[in-house]
Amino acid sequence: MSGIWEKHRRKRYLTFFLVSVALFFVYLYAYTQWLGWELPKTRRLKRHNVELAVKAKELDRRLDALVDPLDALELRDEGIYRSVFALNSIPHSVREGGLTSDRKYTDTDGQDRKGNISSLKMRSDLLVKKAFVQSRSYDEITQVLAAAGNMANCIPAICPIVPDRNMSRVSSRFGFRHHPVLGYSRLHRGIDFSMKPGNPVYATGDAVVESVKIEMRGYGRQIVLDHGFGYKTRYAHLKKILVTEGMKVKRGEQIATTGNSGLTSGPHLHYEVLYKGHNVNPANYFDKDITLEQYIDMIDRAAEESEKFYEHKSRSK
Repeated sequence: MSGIWEKHRRKRYLTFFLVSVALFFVYLYAYTQWLGWELPKTRRLKRHNVELAVKAKELDRRLDALVDPLDALELRDEGIYRSVFALNSIPHSVREGGLTSDRKYTDTDGQDRKGNISSLKMRSDLLVKKAFVQSRSYDEITQVLAAAGNMANCIPAICPIVPDRNMSRVSSRFGFRHHPVLGYSRLHRGIDFSMKPGNPVYATGDAVVESVKIEMRGYGRQIVLDHGFGYKTRYAHLKKILVTEGMKVKRGEQIATTGNSGLTSGPHLHYEVLYKGHNVNPANYFDKDITLEQYIDMIDRAAEESEKFYEHKSRSK
């Protein structure tokens, strides 16, 4: 009898438990669906989400405030500073850093259906990247600016030979012409000075000897000087070369003698000026105010400085 009673009691407990669970869910459903009320945890989460949304909006506003000044710096950097100092442009892909396609910004898509968090992460990282690139650019410009005091001495601003008043030695100017040997029209990339072999050739600005070449045809014996700041000069069809690659030379220092090497129709000096890799008219760089006396004085001082330098170098060995 007691066993039947125990079984009946357990059945009542189970029924009570199931009814309680059912009533709880009915209450929960009525509380949230019929009455439209929210659970305390839901209210806390919603309140937290609202706070996060406000903070995200404020952060977005601050990022917006940084974009315009940074873009202005980039525009000034590319359009003025790097151009003035003959520095290569920084590619757009480097400044942007390729962040827009980075997969790490899709990791929060499951929790961030509207993309707010991933968007803020991407924008902030992009601004940090752009600021870093801009900072490195200004470091580079600062280094160039420190050496800009020598820029005036480096620009190829004089004639490579002792000038005459009327430039009567110029046999061929810059521009298209009928080639005297090849027999067809082509761009003449420099200026030709007609003269007998053996005349001194002078560096037209402070520079480093970039290359010394000897060709059977073409330019023959030639020298290329790197003046920095985007400028290079070429001296071709030479007879004797007096410098070696890597040497530093001063404006007015003799570097060669004129000749008749390579593809020529007669002895002359071929002289070119290149700016950022493009040939420009050398005549536009000649200092027309320099007198013959000043030119002679300049090459004498350059020769004296060169002699003192090599004397000091030989003594220090």
